[in-house]
Amino acid sequence: MLFSDRSASKKVRLSTYNSCAQSRANFTADMISLLTICLVLWAKPGYSAEPDSVDDLCPDQVLQDYESKYFSAVNSTCFLFVTNDIITYDEALKSCKSFDGDLAMPKTKDLNDFLVQEMKDLDQTEDMWIGMHQRTTGLMEWEDGTEVADWGNFRVFSQDARFFNGFITIGNGKECVAINPKNGQWRDYRCENKFHTRDAKLPYICQFK
Repeated sequence: MLFSDRSASKKVRLSTYNSCAQSRANFTADMISLLTICLVLWAKPGYSAEPDSVDDLCPDQVLQDYESKYFSAVNSTCFLFVTNDIITYDEALKSCKSFDGDLAMPKTKDLNDFLVQEMKDLDQTEDMWIGMHQRTTGLMEWEDGTEVADWGNFRVFSQDARFFNGFITIGNGKECVAINPKNGQWRDYRCENKFHTRDAKLPYICQFK
């Protein structure tokens, strides 16, 4: 009877050990899965782990007119990087709008960083127009009419642009903004000069939603 009790006790201990080992294995597998997800999200801060489809988000006509390497899509928005067309801000805006788009508006640091990385991947070295210009009141605004207030990335001493109370004011003449491919900073350019000097011409980034 004593031997039987010991055998039963041994079986109980073995069963408990196996259960603990299985639980530990399941916990380890779960932690590895969670860590993998975290690493994927960390690689693209602020964006979903699954990339958006360029074919689904970009206009068909635009896809036909430009090589696929000039497109990128994230957060349900298609971006077109027009690197070989050097034109004025107004011409760039007109070009984007001809496909029912707009000039890109990087209103957050995450999106700004995303655009910069795409520019680097294209070996872009020149600033590119984004959708920001001067209001008649002197403040800067995005092309959708919203103020540049929540976040900004203007280069220090960028010509005569300055931040005041979260807004940006500029000097004489209309100012438009471009993004630098090296550091993502914004620079203001003359795009409608009252002294009739030549307006700046740059490549540009369109966005489509």
